[in-house]
Parts: sequence; structure tokens; C-alpha cells
Amino acid sequence: MSRGTLFCKDGKESGFTLIELVMVIVILGILAAIAIPKYMDLSANAKKSEVAGFAGALAGAGAANFAGCKVNNNVAGANCVLITTCATTNQILQGAAFPEDSTGAAITVSNVSGTEASGGTAVCKVNGADSTAAQAAFAGWTGYQFAITFP
Repeated sequence: MSRGTLFCKDGKESGFTLIELVMVIVILGILAAIAIPKYMDLSANAKKSEVAGFAGALAGAGAANFAGCKVNNNVAGANCVLITTCATTNQILQGAAFPEDSTGAAITVSNVSGTEASGGTAVCKVNGADSTAAQAAFAGWTGYQFAITFP
């Protein structure tokens, strides 16, 4: 005990053995090898979910607008907004603006295919800043009906 080592009451040294320490390091290494790849791609998934969530919010706003237009006999007013193109779907949102994504860039909506006209049907695409996108079906009935489907 005079050399400064730790001893138990029975005179034996206490502490972890080299084997125990190596096993802990091996277990931590295995956990890191499994966990790090799993969580590396979470930001990309979050950005895609953000854009898909906005597309869902746009669907809800479109359904509310469609109902308001039906009540008003398809006459534009307080509860009915005429939607003529994919880019003008922001008019049915509170504040009439597309939100920003996590990078600070505005989310945009553009036409992918179809006709953006009264009675026409267009497929719109909700775009994030980093090329994440969710497609939405825009069904025009005298310019008022708006519906979103997820592929």
C-alpha cells in the first residue's frame, strides 16, 4: 500500500481488467458502426418530409377552398379563390405566400404536365431548395377545384 496503488480491504487491487476495457471499446465500436450510418441520412429524410408535409397542407387548403367555392356557387369571394395555375396555389394559403424550407429558401410549386386551364387537369410539383419534391395532382373545374394525390 506504500506505492500509491488502490487496494480493497482484503489487500487485493481493485479496478477493471484489460479484457473488460477492451470489451467495452469493442461494444462501443459495434454500436457506432450500426448507429452512425442509420442517422447520417436523417437530414435528407427531414427535408423530403418537410416538402411532403407542405403538399399535404396545400391539399387541406385546396379542399377548404373547393368547399367554399361550392357554397358560393363557384363565385370568387371571401371563401373561394380562383386557382388558375400551379404557381398561384399560394393564394389559398394563409398569408398568400409559400413557406420557406429549412434552408431559408421559398418552397415553390410548378407545373409538371397537363393543362392549367378551366376544366383542365395539371400535375403540380412542390419543390424544396435541395431538389426534394412531392408531386400533387391539380384538378381544375372552372378553375376552382384543387386536389392533391401522392404517388
